[in-house]
Amino acid sequence: MAGLNDNALATVNEVKRFLGIIGGSSDDDDVIEEIINGNSTLFESYCNCKFTASDYTEYHSKKNYDSGKLFLKKTPINSVASIYEDSDRAFGESTLISSSDYGVVDELYVEYYDTSFSRGMNTIKITYNAGHSTIPSDISSACIMESSRLFKRRKEIDISAKSLPDGSASMFTGSFLPQVTETLKKYKILAIG
Repeated sequence: MAGLNDNALATVNEVKRFLGIIGGSSDDDDVIEEIINGNSTLFESYCNCKFTASDYTEYHSKKNYDSGKLFLKKTPINSVASIYEDSDRAFGESTLISSSDYGVVDELYVEYYDTSFSRGMNTIKITYNAGHSTIPSDISSACIMESSRLFKRRKEIDISAKSLPDGSASMFTGSFLPQVTETLKKYKILAIG
C-alpha cells in the first residue's frame, strides 16, 4: 500500500463503509486507495482549487498602476506570509511590503491599502497559504460516492449496458455522478490570468 496522497478527500475506511465492505483484502484497500487519490486530483483539477491547505509562492505582473488588488491562483486564502515588490526581481529584504499595508479580502484576493502595485513583469512575489483547513463535508461525501462507484465498476469499465434476469439495464457512463458534478460546481473557480 503506497498510502493516500496529502490531497486525499476521503479515507479507505470511509469508502469501504459506504460500500458495506467489512474487512476485505489488502488488494481491495490498495485499489480503493488508488481510486481515492485519482478522484482527489480530478476534483481539484475540475474545480481549479486545492481542498487541503498548502503553501504557495507566486509571481505576478501588473499592467496598470490603478490596481491595488492581487488575485491569487489558489483560494480560499488563509494567510499571506510575505509580499515583495521589486522591478529588478531580486526580492531582497528592502523590497518586502509591510503586512500592515495589505490584507486578504473575503479569502479571495489581497488588497494593497492606500496605494497600488507598480507596473512590471513578474515584479511581485507572494508567499501564502490557501485551501481548506478542514475538507468540506460535501466534497468528502462526493469523493466517497465517486470512489465507491469506480470501485464497483472497476471490472466493467467499458460496459454501458447489461442484461439482467428481469430485463436489461443501462449503466451511468458520465465522468462524474450527477450529484457529484453538482457538488463540484459549487467550488469551481474560473482560472485567472
